Amino acid sequence: LVASESTLSLINSYKQYCDYLKGLILVGKAQYAKADSIFAALSQTIIPADRYIPPSLIELTVKSWLERIKILYLEDPEAALDALGSFVANPENQPVKDYIFYVYGSLQFKSKKYQDAAQTLLKIRQSSDKPELHHNILIMLADIWFDAKIPENAKQLYNSYLNRYPQGMFVAH
Repeated sequence: LVASESTLSLINSYKQYCDYLKGLILVGKAQYAKADSIFAALSQTIIPADRYIPPSLIELTVKSWLERIKILYLEDPEAALDALGSFVANPENQPVKDYIFYVYGSLQFKSKKYQDAAQTLLKIRQSSDKPELHHNILIMLADIWFDAKIPENAKQLYNSYLNRYPQGMFVAH
């Protein structure tokens, strides 16, 4: 974290991206209030209507908002789940990005809402074309079954993970 902070302090361009990374570093250092203020500023960036908005800046805004939800989850899990659930359910926000569903499913899992988490993750698995997301979803689904004390289902998914990703990052898991 110290080396990352030092490197970021040397960068004079890409301010929003550097701020986002500084916020992540602050989260890593458990300085949640400071991190939240950075993410709040990034998620509420006002962009003039006549300006072209690069997709990466929109992604940064969404990811900053999600980081705020994760911080809120530390204080009030139900409020965080309600905020994310409302966002996902709102027809104006459709189609919802796979990453938002992934965060939602992972927070449901942390809250021991296993059935909801599994349903959320399965939605992504069916619709997403991102292999790295499938990788994480498969292992999280196995963990859900394991935590829910249904070992046969967990074992089946862990084996499926090992067969599909023999060199995957969660092989030891």
